[in-house]
Amino acid sequence: MPTAPVVGAGPDDTPPWLATSFVAGPSLADLVARMGPLPEAAVWRLAGGLIEALQAIHAQGLVHRDLKPGNILLAADGPRVIDFGISRALDGTSMTATRMTMGTPAYMSPEQAQGHAVGSPSDVFSLGSVLAFAATGRAPFGGGQAFAIAYRVVSADPDLSTVTQGPYGPHGLGLRGLVAACLAKDPASRPTLGQLITDVSTASGAFPAVQAGRFWPEQVAAVIESRVAATSVLPVPQAPPPMPQAPTPVAPRRRAGGRWPAVAISAGAAAAAIGVALALTLSSQHGSGPSAGSSSTGASVSGPARAPGGGSASGPASASASASSPLIAVTVCSDPTGGCTYAGASQIMEIQPQQIYLSADGSRYVDRLTWAAWGQPQATATGTLRINDCTPSCAQGTFSPYPATVTLTGLKPYGTGLEAYSAIVVRSAAANMTFTYTKDLVP
Repeated sequence: MPTAPVVGAGPDDTPPWLATSFVAGPSLADLVARMGPLPEAAVWRLAGGLIEALQAIHAQGLVHRDLKPGNILLAADGPRVIDFGISRALDGTSMTATRMTMGTPAYMSPEQAQGHAVGSPSDVFSLGSVLAFAATGRAPFGGGQAFAIAYRVVSADPDLSTVTQGPYGPHGLGLRGLVAACLAKDPASRPTLGQLITDVSTASGAFPAVQAGRFWPEQVAAVIESRVAATSVLPVPQAPPPMPQAPTPVAPRRRAGGRWPAVAISAGAAAAAIGVALALTLSSQHGSGPSAGSSSTGASVSGPARAPGGGSASGPASASASASSPLIAVTVCSDPTGGCTYAGASQIMEIQPQQIYLSADGSRYVDRLTWAAWGQPQATATGTLRINDCTPSCAQGTFSPYPATVTLTGLKPYGTGLEAYSAIVVRSAAANMTFTYTKDLVP
C-alpha cells in the first residue's frame, strides 16, 4: 500500500475529520536532515515507490498537489505518501482565481505556481523535485522567500549539477535525465508515470539486490529502523497522586442522539488531518468583543508605488465568544492586496499571522508580527516591513527592513463561527509608507 490508508472519517461531522493508519518511520525530510542525501540506490527505490503511489492516487481520479519530503514517510517496507489536505479531483472545475496557488513553492509545478489548472503532470513535476532533494539534500529551485522560489520554478532552470548521470533505463534516462524530464516546464513534455516506472525498474537492476524481505538498501534501512526504535518507546505512566475529597460531580450532558464524545487510538490507526476548524478550536485563546462592521472602500497606499500581491502565513490562534453563536476564531486576510473573497481564499485567512504580503512578487511584506488585543474591535501589531530593491530582478534583489505597525478594525462574521477584520492599515514612518486595505477582505 503506497499511501497511508484511511481507516475512519466523518466528512459530515462538525468539524470534518479523518483517521489514517499509523506509519512507523521518519519523513524523507527528517531522514535527509539527519543522514544527508540518500545513496543512489535508495533514490531509485524511492522513485519506484513514489511512482506506484502516484499511480494509485491518479487511478482514484485525484491529483495530490503537495508531494514534498515532509509528506513522504519512509516505512521499512517502502515509502508512504500522506497528507491529502489539498488534493483535487482530476475532473474538477479549473482554478480561475489568480492566486489559488495551494501547495509548497519549492515542490509545486509551474502551472500550479501560476494558479492554472493542474492535472497528473503536476504531480510528476513535484516527483522530480522530491527526487532531486533526496539525491542532493536540497530543493532544485533553491530556497528563500516563497515568491522568489515560485518565480524560479516558473522561469529558471533547476540546479541538477550534483545529481548523478546514470545508470540508464530503456528510454536513455539516467537519474539526472529522469529528474530533468520530470521538471519540464511544459506539462505535456513530462513523461507519464508508466514511462517512468519502466526506466526506474530497469535502472534499479544495476544496483545490488537488497536483503530479502527489505525494501531499502542496508544503510538506509538501518537509519529508518533506529528512528522507529527511538520513537516507539513510550514512557511508563506514573501513578496519579491521591485525589482530594470533592463533592459528588454532576454527570456531563450527552449529545443529541445519545452519542458520547470520545477519542480513541487503536494499534493501527492515528487521527490525522482533522480539519482547519478543529485546529482553530483547539488552539484558540478566548477573548471578547462585539462585531463592528465597516464599508468596503478599496485599498490605498501612500509612499512609493506598489504591486498587487499574495501569500500566506500562520500563527497562534485566538477567538472571542458570541452569546448567539459560538465563535470558533477571529481571522484576517494575509493577502489583503489580492483580497480574500475568491473561492478557496480561506487558506489565507489567518489567526495572528506572522506575515502579511503586500506585493504579488513577494518584494514587499511585513513580518515578525507581535499582536496585541487580538479578537477585540481593534487589534494591533508591531513588526518589520521588508522592501526588495528588485535589482537586477526581484528574485535576486536585496531586502531592506523598516519598523512598522499593523492595525486591524471592523470585525465581520463569515462562514460558521468565524469573524474577520475588514480593514487593515500597515504603516512605516521609517519607509514613509502606509498601506490601507478595506475591500474584499472577508470571504
